[in-house]
Amino acid sequence: MAESERKKERKSHECYGSLTESDEGIQVYAVDKYIYYEDKVLDRRATGEVHRGRNCKTGQHVAVKVVSEAFAKKESEFLRKLKHDNIVKLLDVVKKDKLSRTWLILEWSKIGSVDNLLSLPQNKFGLSEEDLLAFLENMVDALLFLSQKNVVHGDIKPKNILVYFTDWRHEFKLTDFGISQYVTESKQTLEGTPEYMHPKVLLRQHAVDSATDLWSFAITLLHCCHGKLPFQVKGGRTNLALL
Repeated sequence: MAESERKKERKSHECYGSLTESDEGIQVYAVDKYIYYEDKVLDRRATGEVHRGRNCKTGQHVAVKVVSEAFAKKESEFLRKLKHDNIVKLLDVVKKDKLSRTWLILEWSKIGSVDNLLSLPQNKFGLSEEDLLAFLENMVDALLFLSQKNVVHGDIKPKNILVYFTDWRHEFKLTDFGISQYVTESKQTLEGTPEYMHPKVLLRQHAVDSATDLWSFAITLLHCCHGKLPFQVKGGRTNLALL
């Protein structure tokens, strides 16, 4: 977009009135009552990008996930039904009729994901005991809740667990329900992350169920304990078959 067009758009959209001097020179997009920043990409996924944004009416920081309409419909349906303290909150959904994209407005984490925590020098050999206890408590609660709802997350890994700081410790929340499914669907395929997937599901020898998430959680927990995966997937199915 040309600079003259950007200035014209800013004048025509109420959100641009909330920009500060620190926003100058940054590509900023406005959609409904939210703005988000081109250079503040929190995550890039096959389904879309997650940007840091802000509610221009309240000033609240948010995560803006820009995805296709199909993915947005599926993920938003799950998040609306899965209300839990350890599952990320869906704040809003914005859809523009003329565009195929949809904007999911999600709870924002200043710290980021468990992946970010593990990348810190002090966590080279795993998270602290305090963080591990909080992580274990929060994720077990979330998984029990999903099991009660007959939902399989399908892609549990450090990158899909966000970290929040409470008054006295870190709190952990599951995010990214884009490939989640119900246990009753009894599918044998899952587009998860191979390093964290149950071998029999990866080899299509077992239907996707709650055990799928338990395996992924166990691998994630080991990753958090030691700062690295317990094994590396290099040869695909042949190596996994040995497990």
